[in-house]
Amino acid sequence: MIKNASFSNQQKMTGGIPVLFRKKILLYIIILGLVIFMPANLETANASATQDKMNELKSKEQKLEKEIRQIDHKISENDQEIFKKETEVKDAKEDIEKLKKEIAVIQKRIEERDKLLKERVRYMYQSGGPVDFIEVLLGAQDFGDFVERISALNSIAEQDKTILEEHMSDKEELEMKKTEVANELEEVETNLEELKKLQKELDNQIENKKKLLKDVNMEEDELHMELETDISTEQNTAIETEKKRPSRGNGSFIYPAAGRVSSNFGDRSLGNHFGIDIAKSGTVPVHAAASGTVAKSYYSSSYGNVVFITHNIKGQTYTTVYAHMRSRMVSTGQSVSQGQRIGTMGNTGRSFGQHLHFELHKGQWNNSKSNAVNPIPYLK
Repeated sequence: MIKNASFSNQQKMTGGIPVLFRKKILLYIIILGLVIFMPANLETANASATQDKMNELKSKEQKLEKEIRQIDHKISENDQEIFKKETEVKDAKEDIEKLKKEIAVIQKRIEERDKLLKERVRYMYQSGGPVDFIEVLLGAQDFGDFVERISALNSIAEQDKTILEEHMSDKEELEMKKTEVANELEEVETNLEELKKLQKELDNQIENKKKLLKDVNMEEDELHMELETDISTEQNTAIETEKKRPSRGNGSFIYPAAGRVSSNFGDRSLGNHFGIDIAKSGTVPVHAAASGTVAKSYYSSSYGNVVFITHNIKGQTYTTVYAHMRSRMVSTGQSVSQGQRIGTMGNTGRSFGQHLHFELHKGQWNNSKSNAVNPIPYLK
């Protein structure tokens, strides 16, 4: 009876539930809570870690892009300096050719005068020496003849003096011209040497750029999915904008820039080439191949300065890509017309030599570029 009374009191104190049973229920609740909330916490932690890694990669990519832009700028400066040196070399060579012609004329005069002087010497030798002035004057028949003989002798003396002076002057000029040619040649050689040094420096910078791009590529692999998602979102916005407008264009595209097609669509040594390259030196404008909406305009470590344009032509969505530009003149979301200038041909990003990389996609652009088509049949 005492035990029963004690148990009854304990039940009253614990609300009618045995203590041991209550502890078991509490334990089950704790375990259930861990099971329910642990995956969410882990998922949050993983998402945070992924975001941190993504931010770190973005920071590295931005740093590399900055270094690449600096090298691009330096390469442009070197290109201008090389062009300047090549012009100086060309001018120097033209001056040398002009001097050579002048030297030939002087040389001919000297040779003719040498021949004349030799004739004079031979005549004096055969006549027994210089003209005997006294004998010539005493042989005069009258005073008039005497005056004429004095005039003739003076004229001969002046001619001889003039011939000798001209001869000496031409010889001095010849030596001066030869020295000038030698100096010009030395200048040309110096310019050529500087040109070679600049070219070597340019080659070294290109090698450095390749190394930087290799680092960028390693980092980019982990960022491409995010980039594709961003571009895809912006393309969807551009597509919706285009759908609201009447279909623009007759189904044809124009060439986006002047120049020669330096690389065609298809396979090549560096892997699949999903567009065409148009190359030309100087300041070359880049135009929209068709009317549309700018889906994205930004700087990419691979594409350099790049513009994506979405087009709605006869109900079909197309996307054109303009890469490696020196500068961009349009922004994301902007409406453009066929032929409108959108930038300037350049050598930015993963590029070696000024050109425009142009892509045409039947549909949206994607990272695998599965919608890429050969632009040539579409261009007029």
